[in-house]
Amino acid sequence: MTLTGVELTNDTSDIIRFGPIRCTPVTQENEIITCQLADTRVSGSWKAYIRTEFGLIPNEIQDAIVVPVSVSAISPATDVNTMGAGEMTITGDNFGYDASAITVTY
Repeated sequence: MTLTGVELTNDTSDIIRFGPIRCTPVTQENEIITCQLADTRVSGSWKAYIRTEFGLIPNEIQDAIVVPVSVSAISPATDVNTMGAGEMTITGDNFGYDASAITVTY
């Protein structure tokens, strides 16, 4: 992830997050910080922020970045017992880091 701004800190003790996920700095300059997300399962609506020893750096981003869930397959695709007691497997990407927060409606 790349963050751009004015007079950004280049202190390696800063904490950079994208929603609930920590982003480890790879390069830091006065106007650009590049970091690697600790976990790529970040579905949801998030804003990036930087916390220094003095507090949060002001962020002028108005809209959150939306990372959608991507479903690539559902199995079984037919003969599903609509009364329950069956098992369905949903395969895809960006389901999130907390499986308990996922809701599926059939």
